Amino acid sequence: MAEVLGVFDTATKSVDGQLTLAPNTVAWAVNDSLEEPHYYQQRVAPDVSFIGQWTPRATVGQTAGVEYENNVGPGVSGWTVSNNVSASNYLGNGGTHTEPGYAYVVQGIWQRTMDVQAGEQSVFSVHCNSHGCGNWNSGYDLFELDSSAGSDSVSFQPTTSTLHMNLRGTNYQFSPQAFTAGTINAGTVNATTLNGTVGAAQLPLFGASGTTHSPGAVPDPGATAGTARYLREDGTWSVPAGSTGGGQTGSGLPSGVAPIAGATADYDFLQGSGSVLTDISGNGNSGTLGSGAAAPQWIPNGLSFTALTQSVSLPASLNGSQGWIFSVYVNPLTQVALASNQYSMILASTLGPSGLNLLYQDLGLQGSAFSPSSYSGGSAQSSCTTLVAGFHVFGYILGVSGTSTDHFYIDGNECTRGGGTSAGFQTSGNLVLGSSPSGSFNGSGFYGNMYRAVAFPTLNAAQMKLYSQQLTSDAASRGVPLVPALAPQPAPSLFAIGDSITFGIGVTTPWPSLLNLTNQQPYVINNYGIPGAKARRDGWFRS
Repeated sequence: MAEVLGVFDTATKSVDGQLTLAPNTVAWAVNDSLEEPHYYQQRVAPDVSFIGQWTPRATVGQTAGVEYENNVGPGVSGWTVSNNVSASNYLGNGGTHTEPGYAYVVQGIWQRTMDVQAGEQSVFSVHCNSHGCGNWNSGYDLFELDSSAGSDSVSFQPTTSTLHMNLRGTNYQFSPQAFTAGTINAGTVNATTLNGTVGAAQLPLFGASGTTHSPGAVPDPGATAGTARYLREDGTWSVPAGSTGGGQTGSGLPSGVAPIAGATADYDFLQGSGSVLTDISGNGNSGTLGSGAAAPQWIPNGLSFTALTQSVSLPASLNGSQGWIFSVYVNPLTQVALASNQYSMILASTLGPSGLNLLYQDLGLQGSAFSPSSYSGGSAQSSCTTLVAGFHVFGYILGVSGTSTDHFYIDGNECTRGGGTSAGFQTSGNLVLGSSPSGSFNGSGFYGNMYRAVAFPTLNAAQMKLYSQQLTSDAASRGVPLVPALAPQPAPSLFAIGDSITFGIGVTTPWPSLLNLTNQQPYVINNYGIPGAKARRDGWFRS
């Protein structure tokens, strides 16, 4: 292949005449080669000044550049680098050329790459690129920063006025609508509105009113005309008992609590009177108090069981509940109570021992110590080894009959248990709170106060923890003492607890009465004589 450099003109006998070409009518054939057109290339550049010095250089300031003096006004631009080639010559604008690399390059070692005095209007005026400000490819990087992880960037999108930062793959964005970031660390945040889910514990703005309470945020009570409400520390709003608006009257106790979502039945024991224990879950599983002497007594903050015949009958629809949580105060051991309450229970069955019975006593100690346990299917199934008294939240999660075990919880924490597999749910009859009406359990029941009882179709350990804390907060808001209160004695006292040192109940001269301690202040002897009671110390029991 040859390149035509010139043509001999026969008429003028000279070179560089015109060359006339005939049309190319030859058809393309398979494997014909196609030559890429040749473009004339040439390097044209301004002068470069090479400045070198071998002798030591003085520290006196020295510069190179352009200095304007005398009359300098609006028409002067100090230094301009301009690419006056039309944008249509370049890729992306209809052309075929690639854009030149850099308009300004600084290389080498310098303390500062640029030293500028701020302009009277601006330091930098950044205009849109060759695509304009309103196209999909109008965005550009303001800074591209090398890092040990690669390259970070700060970019701007003029179509939305959005400043975007990408730092090690994490994106941050400033726009007219919002600042978007995964994590924001700030000493002080001044905000008018916070959107999204914000937990009360994340905004500790409301101080705790007692040592057992926690700080929290204040929710919006909503607009309910004619109703005076107050904020409870469990995050709910309540109407003061005995008040229909216009202020707090009566006992000052809440007239209701927030039901727990997903519960089969939720009893708050705040009806105050009547024979119905209302189910506040909305499922209609209300209970019925026993009649006459079998009826527990309403107290301002719950329901008090003072006799072993007292009970509340629950509907049979609760027989299949897997989880139960009870907020209760267990009366301390007394001679009369323990003498007949062989099976201390919170939830009993009309089927007696063959049904489901949730107890609060250690089955191995026969009523002389309190801890969660279960008795169903005609035998004791399992019991917890942690002993308790006073106020607690007892939790029970039933296992599958013959397959898995029952699980017991005290204040949301699972306790070590012993025993076999679960007997499962009760399939007939119905359940009762307090006294069992049938079989060998007849005459056993509950001594103490109930403040909340909740049944669930299913329940797991995490939910048990959460709901137990909620029930504890609910009881505290009603003024229930969560820890035992000290009982000052009017005189030095000697307490004889178990019956093995009294030789039985009701003897004429119990052994403690024969004591005669010398060198002591006058003291009072208290003979409890509780059958089977044991004092526990350092892991040992002594009766």
